[in-house]
Amino acid sequence: MQPLQHEIIYSNLGLPFKAFTFHSNDSKRTIPQHWHNHIEILFCLSGNLKLIINAKPYLLCTNNAFVINSNIIHASNSPVNNWILCIQLPYSWISTLTENQYNKNFIFQSKINNCDKITFYMKTIALIVDNSNLTIIDKINLRAQILLLIKCLVSNFSRPVKLKNIKTDDAEFANLVIRFVGEHFQENISLSTISKHFGYTSEYCSRLIKKSLGNNFKDFLNSVRLNNAYNLLTRSNKSINEISYESGFQDYRNFYNYFKKIYGVSPSIYRANNIKN
Repeated sequence: MQPLQHEIIYSNLGLPFKAFTFHSNDSKRTIPQHWHNHIEILFCLSGNLKLIINAKPYLLCTNNAFVINSNIIHASNSPVNNWILCIQLPYSWISTLTENQYNKNFIFQSKINNCDKITFYMKTIALIVDNSNLTIIDKINLRAQILLLIKCLVSNFSRPVKLKNIKTDDAEFANLVIRFVGEHFQENISLSTISKHFGYTSEYCSRLIKKSLGNNFKDFLNSVRLNNAYNLLTRSNKSINEISYESGFQDYRNFYNYFKKIYGVSPSIYRANNIKN
């Protein structure tokens, strides 16, 4: 089984979100299963896009939108030529906008078919981001359209978060583990913590996690911590030690070793080479 990827999403255009379009002319184009903390909104401008959400297939057709809530395992395939708008909203930004209500009291409806308002916002956003030379006014307009889109989603396409019974279905269990780790990665958690929380044995949890995520629990936990550390490293002036502690690594050496394993250099060198003052 190919390891499940934890995608790190970077904002573009100097804005707190990422928005872009892509065309696919290859029917074999496939993005393998992955997950991220960000919310991803897809809109089909032409053609269609096949989505796999929690191992279930969905077909995104022209003028339809699909919201992938945070921490949901998904993949996609382009069976025909298409033109797709993708908007990625950072979890922390959405939490601030919704006063920490998103993912606690509500999440977004997934399928949005033939909504005139959503279609208008998405097509307007696509026209803006397809412009290679955005002005300040364009960026202000883009931010405004994104905020209007979020307002429409919260007002018309949100639904209450419901407590679910624990199931042994692989995709369901993986989503529950991802969500739990996303909420507790800063704490000193372990596989034993997971097993006690979900009421399974450590051995059973270990097998389910490995089967569902493609990685063992320790590597998965470190990938979540590293994602948080990367954001702090590139977007704050906090010291390396502060970043290590706030991301859940028990000591600097642990953080250093894992960061260098993934990025090839130490955190301090990466910051010096990639962050412009």
